[in-house]
Amino acid sequence: MITVVYMNIGRRKGNKTVDIVCPEDSSIDYREALIANGAREFLASSDVTAVEYKNNKFKIYAGFQMVGKAEIV
Repeated sequence: MITVVYMNIGRRKGNKTVDIVCPEDSSIDYREALIANGAREFLASSDVTAVEYKNNKFKIYAGFQMVGKAEIV
């Protein structure tokens, strides 16, 4: 289980802390997909992705637009 903090997601600048079930041996692509899925509640876009830019820090994108950040704490 990982704890993810979402910061300033979308137009309304949503913030939330969420516990996500994630196997310890999961790939970075799998973790990015889980984190992107958690950010969807703040966004109207169906094209949501997360990209790790530092260790345990992610940028959230809707299409090509950065719409917030997330961090594994």
